[in-house]
Amino acid sequence: MHQIDIGINHPVAIEILSLRDALAQQQHATHQAATQVQKYASEVSLANKNTRQLSAELKTLQAELDILRAPRPISTPSPAEAELTLALRRANSRLEETETQLLEANTSVAHALAERERTSDEVSEAYRLLEAARAQEVELRTGLAERDAEKRVYELALGEYAALVRDMEKHEGEGVVHLDLKNLVAAGEIEQIKELTAEVARAKADIGSLQAQLEAERRSGELERAQLAEVRTLLGKREADDKSAAALVERYMKFSQHHTDVLQRALNDQSTRHSATVTSLSQQIEKLEHALAAESTRTRQLQSSVDTLVEDLARESFGRRREVRVRLATTGRTAKIEEDLRRWERRIREHPRSQGAGQFPELLFGLQELDQFRDIVDLLGAPLIFRDAAISGSEDDALNGPLARILAAEVAVESLAAELEREMTRRIELERERAQLPTAPLLGNLTYDIPPLKAKAPDSSTIPSSASVSITSLRSSSGLSLVTSEASTSVSLEESALSVPTALPTLPIIGLPLAQREVEDPFITATPPIVPPTSAPEPAPASTIPFPSSPSPPPEPVKAPESQSLHDSPEAQALLSQLPTALQRYTPFQNVFRDCHVTLSALKSELRSRPRNHLLIAVERLYDYNEDARVEIEIRVADEARKANGFETMLHFARNGRAEAQRA
Repeated sequence: MHQIDIGINHPVAIEILSLRDALAQQQHATHQAATQVQKYASEVSLANKNTRQLSAELKTLQAELDILRAPRPISTPSPAEAELTLALRRANSRLEETETQLLEANTSVAHALAERERTSDEVSEAYRLLEAARAQEVELRTGLAERDAEKRVYELALGEYAALVRDMEKHEGEGVVHLDLKNLVAAGEIEQIKELTAEVARAKADIGSLQAQLEAERRSGELERAQLAEVRTLLGKREADDKSAAALVERYMKFSQHHTDVLQRALNDQSTRHSATVTSLSQQIEKLEHALAAESTRTRQLQSSVDTLVEDLARESFGRRREVRVRLATTGRTAKIEEDLRRWERRIREHPRSQGAGQFPELLFGLQELDQFRDIVDLLGAPLIFRDAAISGSEDDALNGPLARILAAEVAVESLAAELEREMTRRIELERERAQLPTAPLLGNLTYDIPPLKAKAPDSSTIPSSASVSITSLRSSSGLSLVTSEASTSVSLEESALSVPTALPTLPIIGLPLAQREVEDPFITATPPIVPPTSAPEPAPASTIPFPSSPSPPPEPVKAPESQSLHDSPEAQALLSQLPTALQRYTPFQNVFRDCHVTLSALKSELRSRPRNHLLIAVERLYDYNEDARVEIEIRVADEARKANGFETMLHFARNGRAEAQRA
């Protein structure tokens, strides 16, 4: 046989490494997006929290504003105030009577003064009229004297004219000239009378207008006297009010000054207390702001660290699910092989070889069964293919089982070495960041009411550190059970900076009660070719085919709880007796989903030969759902096994503590 090159340069290994790199890049991008979404969610929750705080403060300020704007309550009047009110009313009534009397007195005084002024005006008017009458009389006498003089002149002229006329009449006729002279004298007197009459009428008109003016002046004088009396009354009232107000102000100023002094002292005391309170609160605010800034820096650094760890946790969770899926596929394949071996064993037992060698049908039957057994043995060494059976003809399908496992082991070792180097680099960076983290300042005499945190149950996706648990009480209806163990090539917790396991915990196949072996992940450990058994085992309802594992330390099985050897306390015995029941509660679900897996596998193989692709797509979708459910159940069973191991360890510690206390 020629030497086969199974190094990293093998095409299958190169293809696997490229696929792993592409998957790692895709996972890294997905995890970064999830980290951003988580960061945005935290920012939104913080904004909602701030909004709620602002709403509460706004409600408090609104309530305070309503209280400040509310009207002051009306105080009940005291008896002293009522007495003062009655006294004030009595004083007001007396003041009104006094004001009325004063108004009457002022009115009478004003009337008297007005009467006196009127009398003095009438006297002065009478004197003026008298003077005017005297002046008119003088004028009239002067005019009368002039008229007398003129009359005498006229008479003299008439006498002379008459004498002349008589002399002339004697000669020519004396009568006509005498009549003309009399007519002329009469006409002159009539003109004078008319002039005198017109002057008298004008004088009477002047007297009437003067009398009307005098009456108007008299009425206006009376009105002015009334107004003067009112003004003097109001002036007196104002003077009295000013005097009473001055006395009242002077009386109450002393009272208010005392209260003002008291209030001033109280305000000074409150100002001193307020300044002291403001100073202390300012110092506390400065400390809180400094602490808040430090905590914000610390939170940002921790957030960046958490974002880095989230990617690792998501990758580990995905790897765990993929490993469980691989192990379930391995379990199904092993169960199928085991069923074929049992069927072959039953046929051999039904048709023993003890008959004669010359019987050709029996010999032909035996040869056919030997060929079938050879095919089954070849299947044990065939490569594990976890993809759609419809895809065929690829290059790695021609590889046998041991070669494929060696290639998978080499690829796993390369990936683990790269991951170990990456983890060491990250540990150094985290140590540097931890050394640069600022310490939070201590705040004196500041207490915060923080509600107690509830202990959360461990998540199903949490990866344990280095626990190897073997539960013997879990059995399935088909004779298959699961044993949880760690891969031998995993990196331990001591190599991680933040105690994050880098190895994927395996979910091996639980064997039957007669022989329990673990099957390591074919993508991690190198498994030698499986050697078929030399002799067929006895038929039993539960038999197993041993699968040799990689040279990893064997897991320490957890023994079934025995009351006589573990604990002497009845309470511990009761708790331990409940562990098998609790661990077997997922067994019915495992059986049901396994049956669904078998049915869907048979249906898929049947539908591939038919042209109806939509039914095949629906069956494949159901198959994927069923596989996801099986993976979740197996992860839950593994977690429950770890919990059971932890509970048993805690009970052992409690027993040891009680024993030490009794010895002390």
